[in-house]
Amino acid sequence: MKVLVFSIGEKDYGVDITQVREVIRKKKVTPVPETAAFVEGVFSSRGRVIPLINLRKKLGMTSEEVSSGRVIITTIRDHWTGILVDQVKAIITLEPGAVTRPDEMLQGAGYFVGVARWKGQLVLLIDLPGFLKVEEIGTLQRVQERVEIRKKES
Repeated sequence: MKVLVFSIGEKDYGVDITQVREVIRKKKVTPVPETAAFVEGVFSSRGRVIPLINLRKKLGMTSEEVSSGRVIITTIRDHWTGILVDQVKAIITLEPGAVTRPDEMLQGAGYFVGVARWKGQLVLLIDLPGFLKVEEIGTLQRVQERVEIRKKES
């Protein structure tokens, strides 16, 4: 399994590389009013308007401004989505036996699929399609629709 390893603060996380479309530098974000607290706004990439999720906020961490952050672009249930992280560290290959299933407490989160060890650190593996709840996906869809309507009216 190939995994994209990224960090938020001092913690390392990983996602299956097949869930990643591309990684880009943080772009100028346009805030969108009346959205979920973890939605930073939207940005444009390759002709698409993409909502940006601040992973720090989504995971309940302090929301420090990260000027050199990276954006992992993915699709979650057919919706293009950007995930803001502090740093992308590497693409690694994990052997099947290297991943431990999450314990009871982490399984409750729903999107943690395993834990691996890399360079002496624990890497929490996240399943991006399971990352957002149905109502949160609806929020992102409404954000995209509002921005697309404004874009057409201009």
